Amino acid sequence: MVNPRIRHIWHSNQFRVALSLVGIVVVAALVLVGTHNSTTPGKSTTATTASQAVQVPQLVGLPQGAAQTLLQSDGLKVTVTVVATAGPAGVVLTQRPAAGTNVASGTVVTLTVAQGVALPTIPNVAGETAAQAKIALKASGFPVKSKVTQTSDIKAGIVISTVPAAGTLVPANSSVQLIVSSGPGKGTHTATTQHHRTTPTTHPKPPPTTTPKPPPTTVPPTTVPPTTVPPTTVPPTTTTTVTSTPTSLN
Repeated sequence: MVNPRIRHIWHSNQFRVALSLVGIVVVAALVLVGTHNSTTPGKSTTATTASQAVQVPQLVGLPQGAAQTLLQSDGLKVTVTVVATAGPAGVVLTQRPAAGTNVASGTVVTLTVAQGVALPTIPNVAGETAAQAKIALKASGFPVKSKVTQTSDIKAGIVISTVPAAGTLVPANSSVQLIVSSGPGKGTHTATTQHHRTTPTTHPKPPPTTTPKPPPTTVPPTTVPPTTVPPTTVPPTTTTTVTSTPTSLN
């Protein structure tokens, strides 16, 4: 049963007026708050506030597990797409959104992760003949690009090494170069292999050596001085005239 005094207060006009005023004040306050939120630039009642924005971290190059842990600690969600590619498995290749982007908490970040493909290893063919080495390399998925012979104490025709070296991890179908011994003192030359046929490399012939001719020797002409013959003097001839006087005969 309600206390008569409380019933008297409830039905009094002063109490009703006071209660109405309180209601008006509350309604006015709600209207002002709503108006402020709707007129503030860049903000709305449904927009993410600055305190809720999250910057997407740099994830490319990280292992998948580390990237997921980092995103979850920042309040972000993650989806992973795995692609088959050579290289270490489980490493993040790409991310979306990009690093440094400001997003709302709970945004989904998509990661592309490498599945990883085992890389073949170049077999060790040192000590085998060039023909045997080609067969072994071809069986492992490596075509022989060229063959280089060099002077060595090893028997001629035996493989010394390969380029890249044996044990190197390389993509399949990578070309391999054979280093083959030519025996002692045989020099070095390269033969290129095309379609599994070895074609010797043609070395250009050296240009012919031209021996310069010596310049012609000029002999100065010999000048013979003229011989002067002194004139011969002939002594004058004296003629004697004999006059004969006739003798008179008496």
